[in-house]
Amino acid sequence: MRISVLENQEIVTIKLEGRITSTGLVEMDRTWKTVASDLNSRRLRIDLRGVTFVSPIAEGLFQEIYRRTDAEFQTSSLVTRYFVDRTVHGVNSLAKDQR
Repeated sequence: MRISVLENQEIVTIKLEGRITSTGLVEMDRTWKTVASDLNSRRLRIDLRGVTFVSPIAEGLFQEIYRRTDAEFQTSSLVTRYFVDRTVHGVNSLAKDQR
């Protein structure tokens, strides 16, 4: 998994690429906490468009990120949209807003 952080005056984007597995979650946890501590009035965006696999173990981390920051998620595939929908809404339907 590759993690990149892109910033501008309004949004901080954490861009994830590749497979989200348990081994990458420690780095993702560290990254989002560092970014969140410096958001101020900016919004947090999690870009999952480059993700090819999401381990079920990642769901808890992304739920925590969403609860604490009201993060916006960007998706481009049915797999990542399904994952985001479960994270945000806790249901098994497709995300209504792909953003």
